[in-house]
Amino acid sequence: MQRKLPPFDELMDLARNRPEEFERLRMALCETAINQASEKIRPRLRGLQFRIDMERRHCHNPLASCIKISAMMHESLVRLSRLLNEGQEYPANPLNNTKQPSSASVIPLHRRALKHQGS
Repeated sequence: MQRKLPPFDELMDLARNRPEEFERLRMALCETAINQASEKIRPRLRGLQFRIDMERRHCHNPLASCIKISAMMHESLVRLSRLLNEGQEYPANPLNNTKQPSSASVIPLHRRALKHQGS
C-alpha cells in the first residue's frame, strides 16, 4: 500500500503537536519505501534504517539528529566518490572485508635436522 506524504504544514503540525503520530507516520513511510525496494537490497536498507534510528535516539534534539544523519550521508558520498574517481575498491559488505592483500612477504621455512635415535 502506497502512503502519500502529507503537505509540509501538516507534517510540521504533527511534529509539534502530536509527535507520537508523526513518528508512526515516519516509521510507516520508511517501511513502505523499504518494502518497495527489490528483495535483494531490503536487508541492507533495514540495516541502514536501524543505524539512522540509533543515531536519532542518541541525539539530544532534532537539529543534532539532522546534522548526524547528514554527516552519515556525506561519508557515504565520499566513499562512493573515491570508488568512482580513484578506483579504490569498496567491499560489498564493509563489516566483512575479507579481501586478500595484493602482495605479501614470503618467510622461508627451514627444516630442522631430525636425529634418528635407535630404540
